[in-house]
Amino acid sequence: MQNLTVNKWHLNISNSKLTVGWFIVFSWFFHSYLAAQSDSIFVKAGVQQVSIDPFSNAYLLTKNHELKKYNDKGEFELSYSDLQLSELSKIASDHPFKCMIYYPEYDIIRVLGNKLQVIAELNLSRFGFGEITAVAPSTGYQSFWIFDATDQQLVKINQQYEVELKSNDLTRFTKSAFFPTLIKEREGWLYAYDPKNGLYIFDNFGTYSTKIDIKGGTNFSVFNGKIFVSTANGLLEIDPVLKSITPLPLKIGGTVMELSFRKMIVEQNGYLKLVKF
Repeated sequence: MQNLTVNKWHLNISNSKLTVGWFIVFSWFFHSYLAAQSDSIFVKAGVQQVSIDPFSNAYLLTKNHELKKYNDKGEFELSYSDLQLSELSKIASDHPFKCMIYYPEYDIIRVLGNKLQVIAELNLSRFGFGEITAVAPSTGYQSFWIFDATDQQLVKINQQYEVELKSNDLTRFTKSAFFPTLIKEREGWLYAYDPKNGLYIFDNFGTYSTKIDIKGGTNFSVFNGKIFVSTANGLLEIDPVLKSITPLPLKIGGTVMELSFRKMIVEQNGYLKLVKF
């Protein structure tokens, strides 16, 4: 397990009024900098899941399994639901003009356009997978990654019902079974996060690369080669090359519901807040 190194500020405060004065100025500036990270406060909370696209539009999955789209100002734009397909449990919207939704009870993936119209559908039951613990879109949303926990395999399929890639039994490399709940393809790599075991990194062909021992996280994002993980104690920045873990000095003040790029959606005092860091 990786050693957690925390960078701390060391301040020597003497009895000098000048030193104390500079300390007060510094504290005010530092607090102001952190506060400046907060952007718009929008829409009342009470949702199951949130996803953000590159334009900072937010896609909210309500407790009634309705998908709602809000713009970056927090203004409601569109909604989507299909009562025939029961519970909707997964949304992904890292594409600027598309989002993916997943109905686990029926093993159906749908791709929605920027008006939330259905533009593609894929029935995973035709592939004969075992227990699916995570699904994710590949770049362009023409293909999708599936983690089959029964066979401990990563499988990449496309909208033409073709299997593009299939890994070997990954326990040969990970040494033990794992059950990722979140998969993201970012910057030429595939990341699979199991909150109980850690973050597993693969190349674009599903070949195992390395593991980061970071447990208990709720979400993660990747930006410019760095990994950001939200935990109960705050936000962590991980360098996968150095395998260093550094807490970020951000006052989140709520529950992180989504991390994407360098943005997050925080639930705070009954409302959702878009924060950039």
